Amino acid sequence: MKVIRKRVSRKQRLKQPDEFLSLSERVLQYVQLHTRQIGLAAGAVLLGLMAAGGWWWLQLRWDRAAAAVYAEGYAAYHDPEASLLASSEQRVRHYQRAVEAFERVLREYPRSRVAPAALYYLGNAYAEMDRLDEAVSAYQRFLADYPRDETLRPLVMLRLGYAHLKRKDYLKAEKFFAELLELPGIGRDLPLYELAQLHLRRGDTDKAREFLRRLLEETPGSPWALEAQARLEVLQKPSDAENPREGPQPGQP
Repeated sequence: MKVIRKRVSRKQRLKQPDEFLSLSERVLQYVQLHTRQIGLAAGAVLLGLMAAGGWWWLQLRWDRAAAAVYAEGYAAYHDPEASLLASSEQRVRHYQRAVEAFERVLREYPRSRVAPAALYYLGNAYAEMDRLDEAVSAYQRFLADYPRDETLRPLVMLRLGYAHLKRKDYLKAEKFFAELLELPGIGRDLPLYELAQLHLRRGDTDKAREFLRRLLEETPGSPWALEAQARLEVLQKPSDAENPREGPQPGQP
């Protein structure tokens, strides 16, 4: 059977759909038709990259500047001469240098990486100066601003307990020491020891013995275990001493 090929003129071919165009031709055609839109999109992407790079560079500058100021405060706070100063007035002047540096970090570089540590040490410096209200305020601000900081949060809660203890607010001190026992991955020995000490100050020897026994049972390898054992022996009831519950009686095998 003879196949008859129909000739299509160039004019007719131009009127047909562009299904015969190559991929490169289609891309070129699309670019030509949408030059302005593509230019705007590329410009937006470029601006986004520049903004991200600019923010990273700015953050790096902030972190470096903040770290330098933080280092001044840290050096002043940990200066060994501070513990040798005789008068409280001299100690206040010494720790005031640390306070000024940490406050500057928080004021000028609040988003820097060292800001959480600066706020923690600001509370510590205030506590060393016996400015307990300001210390408590700094610690509470830390808990509000950095709820996910798992490294410093336990230390802040411990310091809050000590601050309230120094103010003789035993209920609030007990609250923070007890909350430390609920945090995962945190050593339980020191909170247990401080809770025992707190109840001794309140005259509740039964509760003090309870927490000392818990310390020995739950953390027998703790550096506080020897102290807890010694205190427990001092607090032992006369009835316990006369009739010990464990171990042989004197003279028995």
